[in-house]
Amino acid sequence: MSGNRDDCIHYSCNNYNYKSAVDIPLGTVLIICAVFGVPANLTASYYFVRKGNERQSQNSQFFNILYAIISAVGCAICLCQIPMIDVLVKGRRSRDLILHNQVFCHSWYILWMVLTQVNIFLVAELSTSRLLLIAKNSRKLSPLAAWLLPLLVGVTMLMVLYVVPMTTGRSTVTYSKEHAMCLIKAKNDSVKWSRTSTKEQIEFVQVGTVLLMLFTLVLGFPILPVCISCILSLAYLRKAEQAARSVQASVAAQRRSSVTVIVFTTVYIVFNIPLFVRVVGIAVYNGQLFSLIQHGGGVEEIKTHISKYYSYEDVSMHYALLLVWGISTVVNVAVNPLVLYWRMEPFRRFLINNVDNDGSLLSGVSKKISVISNFGRSFSDTPSPELNQDSSQSARGITPAQCSPTTLTVKNTHQQLTKTDTNQN
Repeated sequence: MSGNRDDCIHYSCNNYNYKSAVDIPLGTVLIICAVFGVPANLTASYYFVRKGNERQSQNSQFFNILYAIISAVGCAICLCQIPMIDVLVKGRRSRDLILHNQVFCHSWYILWMVLTQVNIFLVAELSTSRLLLIAKNSRKLSPLAAWLLPLLVGVTMLMVLYVVPMTTGRSTVTYSKEHAMCLIKAKNDSVKWSRTSTKEQIEFVQVGTVLLMLFTLVLGFPILPVCISCILSLAYLRKAEQAARSVQASVAAQRRSSVTVIVFTTVYIVFNIPLFVRVVGIAVYNGQLFSLIQHGGGVEEIKTHISKYYSYEDVSMHYALLLVWGISTVVNVAVNPLVLYWRMEPFRRFLINNVDNDGSLLSGVSKKISVISNFGRSFSDTPSPELNQDSSQSARGITPAQCSPTTLTVKNTHQQLTKTDTNQN
């Protein structure tokens, strides 16, 4: 949209020349994540649902349900980013974008915001739950909480980020070419300031400021409790090892379970630190703008402050949020199944036995990843109890041949489940 620069504010006069040489590779990354992430997360979710139906301890059931939901949400996020692929491949200014449809735009915004926020909470719940067990191994976790708490968070996010702002009548959801997605904004975002009263101008900025503060708080700062729980888990794990070396088998099992969660959480932190940094910058800008309004700043003064942040000549204006929130989130959930494959031997065995019965497809990949897995096993030789994994076969004198699905007896399976329950308790 073109117009007099003096009449423009926020997204009014964006004449930035978007380069297909940049957008198309970004869209290609999202396509790869969708092609891999959807089937990989679906497979992982099916695996944990099936494990959750087996006889197991209460804590094992809790973690199986949690991992199943994490994988299902990851699959949904990979599907939900398809409209962003459409934007990046066709061009942000294209008139033939599905996000131009207002009903679809609103629906997409709701799904994207709820799914990404629930995903953050699930990682926090996973990390916190493991921390609680490290601090007190006898603690019992309720399987009901594994799915009920994320559901409540999803409903809360829907109310806070969509229902309440929309019921005020001062907000709307529109397609933003600056971010290649639909976002909630103050109404009349393309207001011509020279044609409106000072009161209307200030009210517009106030609504936009409140929405931005809410967006900033919900989007970026949840990473802080995730980081804290991860750090505390490492500290408690080290302390627990030093205090219980006399029961090495139990400590080893507990350690492997904890390390798996810590690795999973660390991967999340790595992909979300850039978002946190970006959100802190937005929070600083927003705080300064709010202070300026509260102290009676004039329209021109407010416009000058806004123009410092919304500079359309700055490339970060058009790619920062897309990279650190959109693409980073999708890559994160697409990578999660790889983390599970690396850390969980039963999951690897499940894929090898069920995806390709003769082993030809995955045998090469399995051999390469086994090198990395051997490093992971240096933490412990005992599989994770919360995943209801089979106990370490080598430690019990079972050969690889005896572990195949055709030779594993019902008696051995019962013994493994019994031992898992004993270790978890």
